[in-house]
Amino acid sequence: QQFKMVLLAVAVVLVAAVIGLKSYYLPQKELDRIITAVGDPSKNLSGYVTTDEPNLQKKITAANLKPVQKYFSKDHQKLANLETALEKNESYQGSYSLQRVGSVWLFFPKYKVNISAVYVNLHTNHVNFSFYKNSQKVGKTTQDSYSQKVGPLFPGIYTFTATGNLSGRNISKKVERTVN
Repeated sequence: QQFKMVLLAVAVVLVAAVIGLKSYYLPQKELDRIITAVGDPSKNLSGYVTTDEPNLQKKITAANLKPVQKYFSKDHQKLANLETALEKNESYQGSYSLQRVGSVWLFFPKYKVNISAVYVNLHTNHVNFSFYKNSQKVGKTTQDSYSQKVGPLFPGIYTFTATGNLSGRNISKKVERTVN
């Protein structure tokens, strides 16, 4: 009699767990969690992102995804447009799409937002200038006609800075750019 009660209790717990997990892993609920993280720079977006670019796949970190979050947190209409596109299983701006990446607990589909890589070309006509992307040095000029391709990057808002010495004067130019 006691064995039957324990067996019944285990069965009830298992059924409740399956129902709860099924609800938690509904595609719409996963999309809601993704959109919440995309629009909130205080959240860690890295668990919700994948990319087709192998060199960028290795760089999926909370810090490297902040430009994406900064872009969408500044414009709630763009975030709503992203959500609408992903709900319709469409690409947004040619850079964002929803992708099934396997299963959780063997039964429940797992989704992530696939973000395409972007590149930036930095140019100057001055020698001995250093380039920075969000305070990280990305290059230094060696000649007076210089161009450097930076990337792969996630799309978003970046701050680019060029610093150097021109005719005895220290020069620094900082610009914030949306990279798509």
